[in-house]
Amino acid sequence: MSEAALSRPVVRLTRKLAASPELVFDAWTDPAMVSQWLIPGEMVMAAIEIDLRVGGRFDFVMKGDEPHPHAGVYKVIDRPKKLAFTWSSSATNHQETLVTVEIKPLGQGSELTLTHEGFADDAMAGLHNGGWTACFEKLVPFVED
Repeated sequence: MSEAALSRPVVRLTRKLAASPELVFDAWTDPAMVSQWLIPGEMVMAAIEIDLRVGGRFDFVMKGDEPHPHAGVYKVIDRPKKLAFTWSSSATNHQETLVTVEIKPLGQGSELTLTHEGFADDAMAGLHNGGWTACFEKLVPFVED
């Protein structure tokens, strides 16, 4: 991804979680876990494939009224501290963006920071801010129960 792409609007969300860094990391990488929370609103995960290795791909199909395919390639896998991957979907106009997930130990729990960058414009970043926020609303109780 070019420097120009990375200077575009950025989405950054941070959450404190009553869950270990290992569990939080696994929630991002285990297909059975991902399919439970990485879906905003009333959507369901219709299909999911994860090839968890640097250079490996993931393909998700989120389904609401219609299917919404998402795809990417893993760039960094450092369990339980960091995960980085490209992200492309119709909501990015099929342009490649970059998601970085950082997980730090915090007492008995952890602090999760998501940075999603490389958006073409503020509207696209705003849409993803809403989507990630909705997904985090499912992630928090999922890893804390």
